[in-house]
Amino acid sequence: MSLTRKSLGLSALFALFLLAAGCAKKQVEESPEVMARKNELQNIYDVYALYLKRNEKPPQQVSDLATKETEGVHPAGFRVLKSGDIVIVWGVDVRRKDSGVVLAYEKTAPTEGGFVLMADGTVKKMSANDLRATIPGK
Repeated sequence: MSLTRKSLGLSALFALFLLAAGCAKKQVEESPEVMARKNELQNIYDVYALYLKRNEKPPQQVSDLATKETEGVHPAGFRVLKSGDIVIVWGVDVRRKDSGVVLAYEKTAPTEGGFVLMADGTVKKMSANDLRATIPGK
């Protein structure tokens, strides 16, 4: 086997190793629990944005969002919202799509860090310090 062929073979093997390592890391980061929490937060964003679109003003409390239609379409989001596991920052205008404004967060996030829903609909993990610095009054 020529030196060029050996180099190509080793390069291909190394590339496969890197690809496999990257996939394994992604699977660890996206456990079923993480995916479920992100889905719950996305559900909350969808319901919140729908209310704002229909009413031309942001909701101010859970009862503003609780309709048979929205609860049926987004049951996971409503379950955590009603349980208090997720805290909403009421009055946020998500039409601005501001990635620096927090819309909702896990109840324990201000003390332990956790997942946060931003006003542009993205979900990210924040440290407790970063979250407290972002939320007025925390």
